[in-house]
Amino acid sequence: MNKKTKIYVIVLIWVAVGLQFIVNSSIDMEKTMVTEAMSDGVSNLDSGSIKAYGYYGEGVPELEKMKQVAVGIGNKLGITDGYTIEVNEDSQKNKRRLIFNKKGAYADTTISVASIDNETYIITDIMFNETGVNSIYDYKTKLEKLYEEYGMEPSSNIYLCNKYKGKLSDSQVAEMVNDYLQDMDAEIVMDNDYLGIRCVYGYSHEIKDYVYQEDKKINVNIVFTYDEENDITIVHRATPFVDKTF
Repeated sequence: MNKKTKIYVIVLIWVAVGLQFIVNSSIDMEKTMVTEAMSDGVSNLDSGSIKAYGYYGEGVPELEKMKQVAVGIGNKLGITDGYTIEVNEDSQKNKRRLIFNKKGAYADTTISVASIDNETYIITDIMFNETGVNSIYDYKTKLEKLYEEYGMEPSSNIYLCNKYKGKLSDSQVAEMVNDYLQDMDAEIVMDNDYLGIRCVYGYSHEIKDYVYQEDKKINVNIVFTYDEENDITIVHRATPFVDKTF
């Protein structure tokens, strides 16, 4: 198992995504996705997140070193106070995870320094609200440069959430799917509709990062859910995948 694969395996365990991952080096295509989501209207863009993953090195660092790394990354992201530190350990399984959390006015930031199987990874997750989400692509670039400063080769995942009043018609959904795939220069790989959740996976040769879903390469994902109580359709876009539960 290569290092980048193990990063996503760790994420799998913690967020229970249910996918099997193999990742290659990436090129930027997320800016297209962000631009498309913005074009739907800023009032509809509800939230979004940027996650960065990187292999930090072999061994299990001391807790003080883990804290130093997490706080250092947080500081370079502009977080200097108001954060919390949490530690999870399982000595029998040789696992240790230090979690840096900061809740902000525009975004919540989590930096995890995690050791498993004598190797250490750093995972940063910044979840933006509707006020801060316009900055998502800038933070993608900032995080990737920051990871490189720490000697890591970063992989990233961008997620965007748009909300629309009412239930979108089948033709509206189909149009959104087609527009999204065209903008991402992607072809449909899988198209599922289960219990009212429409989930479309695509693959673009223009994006070198990819994951495997049922032995098929994917790196573009769009999901439609409907909140019947509030009469809202929620559109989830991501590259390479939507790592949310519905």
